[in-house]
Amino acid sequence: MKLKIKFTIKHIFRYIYIVLILANFVALYFAFNFTKKYVYQAIVLDQNELIQASRSAGNLSVDKFEEIIKKIEQKSVH
Repeated sequence: MKLKIKFTIKHIFRYIYIVLILANFVALYFAFNFTKKYVYQAIVLDQNELIQASRSAGNLSVDKFEEIIKKIEQKSVH
């Protein structure tokens, strides 16, 4: 049984072209995941944190805050 393996320039360039196409798909996949994780989610999380902070800041009592400051000042004097 004889094996005839032909490697011509045409075949080599065809395989290189296929490998480059596959490498581009892999690169696009990693680029998409990177932008989704570090760009999109960061923007969405920052907006959610700002909304939660603005809601919780409205519920604070100024009188209670002033009492805490007075207690801290009294402890620092003594």
